[in-house]
Amino acid sequence: MSRDATESAAPSTIPEALDRGAELFGDEEAVVDGMTRWSFVQLRDEARTVAQALMASGVGPGDRVALWSPNSARWIATSFGVYLAGAVLVPVNTRFKGAEAAHVLRRSGARLRINAQLVDTRTDFPLWSDRFDREMKDVFEVQDEMARRIAEALRVTLSPEELEALAVKPTENLQAYDLYLRGKRYARRQTRQDLEFALQMFENAVTLDPSFALAYAASANACAMFYCNFSRDPVWVERAREASGKALALRWDLPEVQVSQAWVLYAAELHDEAVRMAKKAIERKRDCEGAHYLLCRALFAAGRYQEILDVAETAIEASGEDYNVYVPILNCLGAMGKEEAIRNMRQRRMAALENHLKQVPEDPRARILLGSDYAHVGRADDALRELNMAVTLRANEVSILYNAACLYCKLNKQPEAMDALRKAWEGGFRDSAWARRDPDLILLHDDPEFDRLYPEKPASPPAPGSH
Repeated sequence: MSRDATESAAPSTIPEALDRGAELFGDEEAVVDGMTRWSFVQLRDEARTVAQALMASGVGPGDRVALWSPNSARWIATSFGVYLAGAVLVPVNTRFKGAEAAHVLRRSGARLRINAQLVDTRTDFPLWSDRFDREMKDVFEVQDEMARRIAEALRVTLSPEELEALAVKPTENLQAYDLYLRGKRYARRQTRQDLEFALQMFENAVTLDPSFALAYAASANACAMFYCNFSRDPVWVERAREASGKALALRWDLPEVQVSQAWVLYAAELHDEAVRMAKKAIERKRDCEGAHYLLCRALFAAGRYQEILDVAETAIEASGEDYNVYVPILNCLGAMGKEEAIRNMRQRRMAALENHLKQVPEDPRARILLGSDYAHVGRADDALRELNMAVTLRANEVSILYNAACLYCKLNKQPEAMDALRKAWEGGFRDSAWARRDPDLILLHDDPEFDRLYPEKPASPPAPGSH
């Protein structure tokens, strides 16, 4: 066949490409997923089955179909099935929590269809199932309804407080809620630029809805974190205190508001009081976002190491995908000299970071922390790869540069370590007390430039985990 004929016959749509693959490659393997192995013909047939099911349920050309599922053979077949039905595919990151997935769905214009099922994990016997079809503007109502239906199926009686929490919407303004969710995703990365992005989104959210308590609380957290990690200007503490005060006036009962109060206390170096307030938030909501990370961070700052060990497993479990919780726990184990426990915890953090980066490869903090873990276990090439990617993503980020210096030291690369530390100093990291007592920088202690940049003098230690 001539080149012109080949080009003219090239498939112009995904369904055509699927048919062409089945025609040309037939029984050759197209998909391998564990024990599942599909040929090109089988893949096309599976996709057609999905398309028929979608069309039977009312999906038609131009409709948006969101797919919230792990990568698998079924994901591939379903995505092709969406295209065969003439619909538009909206992939949703599996690491998103419910509210974050709702943010993507609202922006996509998709209608909400949830097929929910409860299964006895011991027997695989279905206990309950239902389908919910709603407009995206009704997302809060369907969350409420699903929670009630599931509780009824499990014969669980919700407390008055739980019923009240379900009935209250965070905000009536969906655009403000979108900004809030986006801001939270940036804030978790804890770099200077990401915190600045997060603050802008939280401030825009409260501009749209001045009664949005959660957004004020998140803004307070970000301001306090900025003070602790990047700037010792008291104006950041005042901004945090003001935002937390507004959140408190609006919804004093929210555990997220209590976390914002704890961050203000922490920034003011009232560590024991911050611990007390973080514990109150956790008592009200066991998996309150960021509460366990702040609790462990405040306990470390207060020198209450054993208490961190006492809550470590609960903190990791309740924090879900927030890898930041590992930082104060590892700091604690290092301070207590528990080498075996450090190795085990580092392996767990490596696994968490690797999983996270499969879904969020652009997260520079996760990459530099993973690089540090690789360096500690002797995987030098992998460590340098992660370091280079982190620096590429945030070339002038002080926390990345400081961690790069620590990583280079672990790899015994003194010139590179000193260069990265110098750039961190130029970017604003000037805390001599922290730099001089950081065991990761011991390699640089005999370097005259290290003494020049970080002279031995009394200084207030920065918050643990800021590097």
